[in-house]
Amino acid sequence: MSQNASPRGMSLRQPAVRWEDACPTGNGSIGAMLYGNVCQEHVLLNHEALRRRRPRPPLADVSDLLPRVRELIADGQCAAAARLMPEAMAERGGAGERPDPYLPFGVLRFTHETTAPFAGYRRGVDFESGEAWCRWREAGAAFDRRVLVSRSDDVVVLHQSADRPAARNGALGFASRDGFGQMSRQFATANAVATLGGSGFEDGDLPVRLEAGAAGEMFWMSAVTDTGVPYGAVGRVVAHGGSVAAGEGVVSVADADALTVLVALYHDESAEAALPRLRERLAALSGGYEALLAPHREAHRALFRRCTLHLDDADAPAEVPNEDLLARAYDGDVPPALIQRMHDLGRFLLIGSSRPGGLPANLQGVWNGDYAPAWAADYHNDENVQMCYWLAGPAQLSDLARPVFDYFESFVDDYRENARKLYGCRGIYVPIVQATHGRMHGLHWVSWTAAAGWLGEHFFDHYRFTGDRAFLAERCVPWLQECLAFYEDFLVEDENGALAFVPSLSPENIPAGAESMVAADATMDVAVCREVLSNLRAACDELGERPEIRARCDALLEHLPAYAVNEHGALREWLDPRFPDNDHHRHQSHLYPFFPGCELTPEETPALVAACREAVERRLTIGLRSQTSWSLIHMAHVFARLGEGARANECLELVTRAEAGPNLLTYHNDWRGMGLSMGWLGTPPFQVEANLGFSSAVLEMLAVSTPVSLRLLPGLPPSWPTGRAEGIGCRGALTLDLAWDTAAGTLSARIAGPAGREVSVGFPAPPSELSVQAGAPEPRPSDYGDRYRVVTLPADGTLELTAELAFGDPA
Repeated sequence: MSQNASPRGMSLRQPAVRWEDACPTGNGSIGAMLYGNVCQEHVLLNHEALRRRRPRPPLADVSDLLPRVRELIADGQCAAAARLMPEAMAERGGAGERPDPYLPFGVLRFTHETTAPFAGYRRGVDFESGEAWCRWREAGAAFDRRVLVSRSDDVVVLHQSADRPAARNGALGFASRDGFGQMSRQFATANAVATLGGSGFEDGDLPVRLEAGAAGEMFWMSAVTDTGVPYGAVGRVVAHGGSVAAGEGVVSVADADALTVLVALYHDESAEAALPRLRERLAALSGGYEALLAPHREAHRALFRRCTLHLDDADAPAEVPNEDLLARAYDGDVPPALIQRMHDLGRFLLIGSSRPGGLPANLQGVWNGDYAPAWAADYHNDENVQMCYWLAGPAQLSDLARPVFDYFESFVDDYRENARKLYGCRGIYVPIVQATHGRMHGLHWVSWTAAAGWLGEHFFDHYRFTGDRAFLAERCVPWLQECLAFYEDFLVEDENGALAFVPSLSPENIPAGAESMVAADATMDVAVCREVLSNLRAACDELGERPEIRARCDALLEHLPAYAVNEHGALREWLDPRFPDNDHHRHQSHLYPFFPGCELTPEETPALVAACREAVERRLTIGLRSQTSWSLIHMAHVFARLGEGARANECLELVTRAEAGPNLLTYHNDWRGMGLSMGWLGTPPFQVEANLGFSSAVLEMLAVSTPVSLRLLPGLPPSWPTGRAEGIGCRGALTLDLAWDTAAGTLSARIAGPAGREVSVGFPAPPSELSVQAGAPEPRPSDYGDRYRVVTLPADGTLELTAELAFGDPA
């Protein structure tokens, strides 16, 4: 069976009883989760576009209040400043609503008639083929069930077989999710009016209406949300042997040797048009599982194998259950095999929840079983959506980031309206949260202006990883120009002639002793602005055009305030001394110029990097119980760039110990109340960004690429003494293969990229010996010290180097 052939995957001993614990798979737009129940199987279905969509809300013009907001902040009345615009928006009839929630599509149900107690049960996921599976033995026969979401045919496929003839009996049909899960109830209770448009609800009072039918080998569902969004699905049952009969909305199978079920989804289309079309399409597809699997597997595997990691002595086969690895982690002995499995899962989940032409991964990727999901499973633009795509470049999956650019560009008109009506500015203002439109809603978050610029970093990084000049000219530069126009209108001069950010906000923190997040001159705002201007100037230089844009950038850069350090030697979170630092918080927004930005580097700005080191250290040691899964992942990236591999790995290990479910999906926090992160009332929500960020952090520990250097193994922890990685993407349109053995003191690397490109390569310690392949230019000393060498890629664009060094030397 294919799930046994690949060492890359995971297995579990027990089936899921909650959707969050089911086995996920997807093709980038459609998601499926296999529970793995022997008798009453559930396959949760999701489509990236299904939301409880409502009419686009109006947005009131409150730009006339900006001078008063600034006056209040200057007078120290920040809480009043925070309330002013939101209250005026509500009074003027344009406060907007919270984002439209992402909805479950439905459930494919299958009943299996057992003849004896099961034995040898396992379920899992094959990361290389994209199949979720379960298997067991029953009455001397081996049973196998598999689900995939085809990348080639865009259908969900369920296949069931046994090694005994006529052993498949049961019925298949569609249903809505049964009531609301615990997270649905919690979030609906807190946000009933905003999220569901009512005063509350009880289990069974669903915001959807579903009808089901069946005839012959086909069965179907047609549904509509309470806001009028139509959607549905058609299933086709292909029985191999035995008989098929339809009735009461289900298709029953008797005495089949095997069966294959094909499911096609539709949305935003009438049932009258969609159902006949999908029946015809399914009838034309092969009913043979291997014929359906082969083209999908080829497409999926090509993506998954672009980047690989092998931690020696950590290649636990997929048959080693997650429960065994998690039990060791919970006891404080986190096996490298679990780190490697989490890394593989993160790449698998990005492949399963993002594809060109589709939508970006939301807070839950494409997987959701709640009608009122946590935070509406929206797009949070103050870290979450960005963390989802930090992995794309390093894992050589940059094409899967295209939906990010498509999505945000599609709402530029909304963003321009936000900028004009909130602040009277040109350019764009991206709200902190959104889903089906880009208009701001009336919360205190109107004071945070950095989202557009932070997204601009992803535009520019896409160019740095891919070298795509057409993308740089046609998509990146126009986006950054919109950000430039906003800053030109928004920034004001302070009494010293420096440009000031007022209002300003550091997500999602409150200055020590303050009552409001609203402040002035948050370090992140300054950093994002400086990055926008620097990247836009660099893009114009690269393209050799638009000198007037460069001049506008220079005019602002000359007057941006410098970064500041507090009394503890840590980078300040607010430059304005009226706003003291508060280390008891999960966000590390003030570290933006160090990470995820590339402005501060050990090579160019060592003093400020030392201040970043102190800042993150205080967050972890003082505010551990304020952390979450994704904030620990953020810290892992920071520690990797600081060259502290043990600390980076500690963050990863805390996530596996406290915030990973049995299927390794990451929760928001430590729900057991063990002090490893912030607490939560009841079961915490699944959030996919920590899964995707986990994989990104592992790659950052192996290679940090910035515009000035490529550092090899900067965050290698002692628990990874030997290993290899292939296909790491790096800025400068480079790819990197690595192998290391710390006991032998050897490191080998293969760097591929544009011929003639010079790269400042940093090593974990000064190399005692360094050699390159015959005919390649010899490495040269670097201005960055004895740990670095400047190498030049030869004519074929590939450089192979081998170094001898003493690992473990002090940084």
